Amino acid sequence: MAHDSTPDPSHSDASVKSSCLPGLFDNIRGLALPWFKVKAVDNVLRRTTLEKADLLHVFDGVRFVVNSTQGDNHGEPVKQWLDSVPALSLPVGEWRTKAIKGLKKDDGLSRNFFDLVLGVALLRHHSRSTSTRSAIKDRETDPALLELIWELVRTALTGPSPVDLPPLRSAQGFLSIALCHHNKEGNIEELFRLHVWLPDGQRGDQEFVIHTHQPWARSWIMAGKATDHRFDVEELEEGDTRTPTHETMRMDWGKGHQYTTDQKLSLARADGAGKLVFTTERLADKETHGLDDSYCVPTMDYHYTQAPFHEVHTTLFFFDSSLGFTQNAPILGPVGASLHPQPRDPMGNSTVGLVDVAHAVRSLDMLKRAKGTAHKEHVWNHARKAISDAIYTCGALRGALVGEPAYLYLCLDEPWKDTGRVGTYDGAPQILEELLKKITPSTGPRWLHTALQGELGSIYRQMGRLDSAKRAFRTQYEWARGSDPKNPRWARGVYHAARELGVVNFLLSQTSKNSTALLAEAIKNLQESVEGVRSLKLVAEGVAKDLKQEEEKKAAELAHKVELARREAEKSGIPMEDPQNSSPNQAQIQVEEPSIIKLQQLHAWEALGQARLAQCYAARGDRVEAVTRAKESLELAGELLDGTTRAFVRVLARAALRKAGEPLEGEEPLASPAVTPAIALCKYPSKEHLGYLEELLPNHAQLDVVDERRYSALDYAVASGDKAMEALVTQALEQALPQDAVLKLLGDARQKAAAIDQGGGAAT
Repeated sequence: MAHDSTPDPSHSDASVKSSCLPGLFDNIRGLALPWFKVKAVDNVLRRTTLEKADLLHVFDGVRFVVNSTQGDNHGEPVKQWLDSVPALSLPVGEWRTKAIKGLKKDDGLSRNFFDLVLGVALLRHHSRSTSTRSAIKDRETDPALLELIWELVRTALTGPSPVDLPPLRSAQGFLSIALCHHNKEGNIEELFRLHVWLPDGQRGDQEFVIHTHQPWARSWIMAGKATDHRFDVEELEEGDTRTPTHETMRMDWGKGHQYTTDQKLSLARADGAGKLVFTTERLADKETHGLDDSYCVPTMDYHYTQAPFHEVHTTLFFFDSSLGFTQNAPILGPVGASLHPQPRDPMGNSTVGLVDVAHAVRSLDMLKRAKGTAHKEHVWNHARKAISDAIYTCGALRGALVGEPAYLYLCLDEPWKDTGRVGTYDGAPQILEELLKKITPSTGPRWLHTALQGELGSIYRQMGRLDSAKRAFRTQYEWARGSDPKNPRWARGVYHAARELGVVNFLLSQTSKNSTALLAEAIKNLQESVEGVRSLKLVAEGVAKDLKQEEEKKAAELAHKVELARREAEKSGIPMEDPQNSSPNQAQIQVEEPSIIKLQQLHAWEALGQARLAQCYAARGDRVEAVTRAKESLELAGELLDGTTRAFVRVLARAALRKAGEPLEGEEPLASPAVTPAIALCKYPSKEHLGYLEELLPNHAQLDVVDERRYSALDYAVASGDKAMEALVTQALEQALPQDAVLKLLGDARQKAAAIDQGGGAAT
């Protein structure tokens, strides 16, 4: 059941040009929409209504921004056309259809101007209908609505005859493009901006990142991800013994201290009036936001946004004073700072380039989501199309995206492993080889080239192409070893490659005349891996311990604050609600998820390395060492959360014990859903795994158990197309069940396999 993973020649872009669909979707003509969103966006256009007055209001704000940099009277044809439309309210799609017909065909600038007005007006309407002063209705916005807004804005800023809105550098490090601005008596009334963080290391001065906003604000994530941090800030009174963490400062934008969309420099000033404060992060409010998420920042809520240094992050941001405004909106600086200048120079970045970058990453984010959803639903052909689209999207970029191959790699999210979930490896090397054509040691990130070589080696090993696997793992090992050995990322790469080299050398030794030398090389590789992984575990366990201590400290501080507040409330006679959301158990800092994941990964690597070493020693005839290593791996397996890895460790360790002549204890029965050794072996068919299955099936193999996907060992064997494994499992079932029951199980398994192959859903 091999799949061709090369790009489908029937489509030449990751998006669908609606102009290529004659007679359909006239109201999205000229927009480029993802193939999986065209109908949903068209539905938004038909059901969402905008008032003419709202469009005229937004038009004034857009023209104000354009005129501030380009001179007067921009957009006049749009204004005249809007005034001429008799209707007071129309669906968004009808507004756009009328504009296409009403504005001159050769006046691309006016059409783009109207698209920008329409996009901003739609975002404004959405925000006003779903926001309150303190919250928003849903963190995740309708993806089709945001896709329409994004395409309207993007087309206006990057299409032929674009609306020219220059970017400026923000004090927070991102580049901002003002889209629409209304002010009242010199204060922000409404302001829409596009924010783009680039992987250029520009993230603002970290000593000045915590800030407040004058107006209430709301953000929508268009691409990438970032973490929003919120803070409680207490002014220190005389006699307070706490050490101040910051001093308040005010923003000075020049031009009478008021914000403008064309400023060249801003200043953070203390001017001797700064207040010493003690700052505490509200960890319960810390949130990471991704594609199509939305969140609000109420007036005077101290916060900052942390975007990863190596990634692009893009948001649409709306400052709306109708939901709150304060004249005094301080930022926090280090104690004693008096003045902090912030140049606004975009350093050569253009609006077209920034929007192209943002669109590329947004496209990859959406394709990643589409691919992930398809795999989750077992819609394999749809997932393959999303993967193909992602490869094309990156390949078609105009050189704008920094670290393009890295984004492609992150978007695909190891799709070759996904193909292996049902044992279909043939498509995976093609995907990897396509990536490696784009990513060479000289053109792509070194770590990425190294990681891809490791993944390619893993697939080759499962396919039985051991010589090819050894070459790939040797390349991975040498590249990782030749990099910074003190860097944990490279160290993990070295020890992963060493283990895989050991496995390949062990497998080669089983059929080679040079078995003694290969076995010695395998043991050397595996020993290096196990010892190295143990050293990394010590570091990771230390980090986890430190984080736990920090967690306990924060919980104690929070409990103390809650108790003080309760006492004050009792003294004043004010009833105090039970602060359930602030209890130490709920509000305490959590151990960082990446640390837990890395520790689990290292546990798995050590367990697998020990089990493979046990096999090597058993093959060499060293019974004592084989038994010792096998038992250590079984003990480590008990700490693993991943059922498939745990099952594989048990299979390998028990095979080593059997080879060493050690009596085996019976396997503990498992109840569905669970990953049995038989399921694990059938999920990843190979010649090696077939041998283990032959040894396993005469014993109690629990072939009636299914995993979390409701797939049994037989289901995986049939879906993989591996006839030898299917025959072996079928034979074992025939010894335990009546023939008609086995035939029914086979029929059900083939139906599931057919659904997967045709892009249908899995059994539910």
